[in-house]
Amino acid sequence: ARKMLEEGLVNVLAGGISRSAQDYVCRKLRLVGTARSIETLASLLLDQETSHIARYALARIPDEKATKALRDALPHVSNKLKPGIIGSLGVRRDTKSIEAISNLLDDSDSQIAQAAAYSLGLIGTSASATSLSRFAKKAPANMKMPVADASLICAERLLADGKKTEAIALYKELRGDDQPKQVKVAATKGMLIAAAQK
Repeated sequence: ARKMLEEGLVNVLAGGISRSAQDYVCRKLRLVGTARSIETLASLLLDQETSHIARYALARIPDEKATKALRDALPHVSNKLKPGIIGSLGVRRDTKSIEAISNLLDDSDSQIAQAAAYSLGLIGTSASATSLSRFAKKAPANMKMPVADASLICAERLLADGKKTEAIALYKELRGDDQPKQVKVAATKGMLIAAAQK
């Protein structure tokens, strides 16, 4: 019954329905959507009116093709839609997007740049930590705190994934003299937690 419901929703969505109806169908596909829904949902990502709700539906589908659809849409969506796509890729911890997202750290649109930093933090791998560390050295004033916050998140992810050495190295960077007090405190706490782990 669930499969039949999904097929029916996908067929309706592909059939040219009103904006409000598209919204309703995408909300239902958030609950029952599988790989069968991905292609139709992906076709809505570039549209200003439907991108957000299609992205929310795709974000709930545990299939690599859903992640790929988001990744493929990133270079083609408008600046207004980019932060949402970037954020979803971060939540899905898409390591294949690290390079593309890293290239957006110095975007002139501060919302895009901040979304890129946060997303790299959520991905939380050694590669994303390297990107954040490199950018931190040249980050403009308005990006210093977003990058520091993202780096703290990244270090937590590394530690949770058993990459203690990488996490501690990142925490050490965040204890530098150029960091605000609250960042230094958080980094020190992180190092103590890391040191206590076997």
